[in-house]
Amino acid sequence: MLIKGDFSYRKGLTELWHTVFGDDYGYIDYFFEKAYSYCDVFLTLAGSKLVSSFYLLPCYIDYDGKRYKGKYLYAAATYPEHRGKGLMAELINEAIDYCRNSSDIDFISLVPAQEGLYNYYGRFGFKEAMYRYVTEIRDRFECPDAEVLKLEDSAEFHSFRDKLPLNKFVFDEHLSDYLYGSMINEGCTFGKINNSGYFISDGETVYEFICLCRNNSSVSCFNGRKEVYSPVELSFCGESKAFPFGMIYPCCNELERDWKFTDIYMNLALN
Repeated sequence: MLIKGDFSYRKGLTELWHTVFGDDYGYIDYFFEKAYSYCDVFLTLAGSKLVSSFYLLPCYIDYDGKRYKGKYLYAAATYPEHRGKGLMAELINEAIDYCRNSSDIDFISLVPAQEGLYNYYGRFGFKEAMYRYVTEIRDRFECPDAEVLKLEDSAEFHSFRDKLPLNKFVFDEHLSDYLYGSMINEGCTFGKINNSGYFISDGETVYEFICLCRNNSSVSCFNGRKEVYSPVELSFCGESKAFPFGMIYPCCNELERDWKFTDIYMNLALN
């Protein structure tokens, strides 16, 4: 069944999340404080016990200069003893019907937590979609002109990212705040390079690097890092490959007819 903004189910949802994913209660509480109010929640009850659920979070895709509204399927979970009964399949089909019958929902998206789940979601009509470039840093650069500024929060990063002129997936403002806040809580920092590039890093991996130009002066700041994730190829500093990242279920005829799906950048995901 579908609920919206009903905190009376919070305890049951929290225990299900904790049991299935193993996250600590502080991590889960942060989701309920920052994101839950903006979610559509689908859940199954067995008697009075909540046994299966997931969340639909508001998101967008910018495609060929137009913004489409969608939902991001997040944290799908079923207690182990209730699996194999088709409960999650029933919830997914219910959510698809709900979204297809909503005039302001153009698509559903998700990022499978495991490779094998691509086949599972494919049975419901989800298509492999979107991409991100992963670059393994190989070369070291000496560039004294590369100036890095640590940002106090994510606002400037988000504004720059939102205006990038490319086909891309974005969470709405509230969910972006939750995502960025979660990353900060996990030890990530936001930075700016020479006023032309922005990044998020935990000091070892650059989880996103977005820039107006691809040049050595920007990438030189990542000496010593292992990987850089970005919307563009950075082959001049290491092995750089584009990988599929996520899936899309189109909810309207326009998207089924016109979208290529694989030319949409997606990187920062909730999984």
